[in-house]
Amino acid sequence: MDTAAKIDTLRGSNFFRKVPSSDLRAFAESLRVEYFTKGQTLCEEGEPADRIFIVASGLLEVKLKRSDGNLPRIGVGGIVGEYGLFTHFRTATVVCVEDSVLLSLENERFNEFLILFPGTTYALLDQTVQTLVQAEKEFAILRGKTNDKGAKAKA
Repeated sequence: MDTAAKIDTLRGSNFFRKVPSSDLRAFAESLRVEYFTKGQTLCEEGEPADRIFIVASGLLEVKLKRSDGNLPRIGVGGIVGEYGLFTHFRTATVVCVEDSVLLSLENERFNEFLILFPGTTYALLDQTVQTLVQAEKEFAILRGKTNDKGAKAKA
């Protein structure tokens, strides 16, 4: 996969949509291409986080030990491992639903990149916060309005 194809994948990702073009090219050149097969586990919840992944092709399923509900699947342009940049461990298990091509970058190199490109740092932080806010809204809807004892609250 050449740099132009990597840039196309990044441009299709909500996570990278606000990253300046010149920064995106430099970032794309740093990415490694990895191939995973259907059923293969990408990472396990709780293990050390060593890199981020961006889905170039394929489909991933997220599984949480603390949840038995269906979580959204991650397709082209999706990112895995961004929380691990800060927590230093995997917050979920991720399994390939189909053969997948992923772009990866080690956390240490990703952090170096963010220091060199502060505009990108801000863009990625902005997108991460937006993702967390949306996830919290969705979680609140799923859980319903409850009081501290878990009973449905009266509206």
